Amino acid sequence: MGYGPKIFQRVIRLQRLIELSASEARAERGLAALAHAAGYADQAHMSREVRELTGTAPSLLLTGFGSTLAMSDLFKTGDALKG
Repeated sequence: MGYGPKIFQRVIRLQRLIELSASEARAERGLAALAHAAGYADQAHMSREVRELTGTAPSLLLTGFGSTLAMSDLFKTGDALKG
């Protein structure tokens, strides 16, 4: 994979968030509810990790991609994924 265990966990959680946001239930959920359902401690935790991993705000990310495949370039290793 090329990721350490912690980075892998963060990427999987982000993918879960994206999948949840793409579901039909997205219209009924706010960002806080999505964050909780995806496994983040709270909305601030989700926002911080989304920005660190993708370089964009959660509201833009979750409306801009239809699948995790469309996001493949965001998961390339680099400075944003260190730590």
